[in-house]
Amino acid sequence: MAYRKRIPRTADERIDVASMRFLDAMYAMSHDLKRTRHLKPLHEVAESLGRRESRFLCLTVPPRFGKTATLVHMVAWLLTKYPKLKIAYCTYSQMLSNEFSRQVRLLVEALGFEFSSDTNRQERWMNIHGGGLLATGLEGSLTGFGANLLIVDDPIMGHEQAMSLAVRDKVFNWMEWVGASRLQAWDGDEMILPSAIVVQTRWHTDDLVGRLLAGKLPRQIAWEYIHLRPIVVDDKGVEHSIWEERWPLTLLQSIRGDGTQSSWMAQYEGDPMAEGSTMFGTPAFGEFPGEVAA
Repeated sequence: MAYRKRIPRTADERIDVASMRFLDAMYAMSHDLKRTRHLKPLHEVAESLGRRESRFLCLTVPPRFGKTATLVHMVAWLLTKYPKLKIAYCTYSQMLSNEFSRQVRLLVEALGFEFSSDTNRQERWMNIHGGGLLATGLEGSLTGFGANLLIVDDPIMGHEQAMSLAVRDKVFNWMEWVGASRLQAWDGDEMILPSAIVVQTRWHTDDLVGRLLAGKLPRQIAWEYIHLRPIVVDDKGVEHSIWEERWPLTLLQSIRGDGTQSSWMAQYEGDPMAEGSTMFGTPAFGEFPGEVAA
């Protein structure tokens, strides 16, 4: 689904989203986008990238909690702020990567993005300044493309694939030999270290996030880890859904049951291990968002 844009297409009427903070820019680009204050950690990552800071982050989120839509707008915003920026995006299939690319393209086109006539394909497009997006699946490559920002979004399709060691190895090998190997410093007025963001639902202790946090990538990278729990408890002991508009508390409680199901522990609690295990340390959890101005 294309996001409904309220950005005029005439040069005189366009909104300067590059000068806005990310959250304001996101809702200026798509006025019908559901408010995602529960994704505050991801909004803050976008802001830090907008300040040209280097980040290496693993963010685990329950399925269907708005992460990909937020990433679409983050990429569009960053490409508007920094025309020379090169961003690589990967998910488990080329079809989904192409859809991600299409959504970003619709947004930047409305913002006056000037596409290069030499590189203007569905999966890879650039602007006249040399910045742009390459979107690939795990079967694809990044040959000839040096990325300043790498985004890996749900590299495993589901539970069955996550249970396969061969699939987990394939994902990690792509990250090591393809994704991470293409990272390069930003081109611009100053050299800044590159960034990588892995956003996924947890499936297995040995999934990509598990391996990165265990230090299996042969690079000296200290990965940040944040998990967003779908149900949080306030200081009065009352439970709340972090996204009540889309996921009512009663629905989440029915999915949770008694809280011991492995699917709930992995996908929603971000802990595919036995309860109480600290094999990879304790992730930082998102706080109860309260009321945040959009």
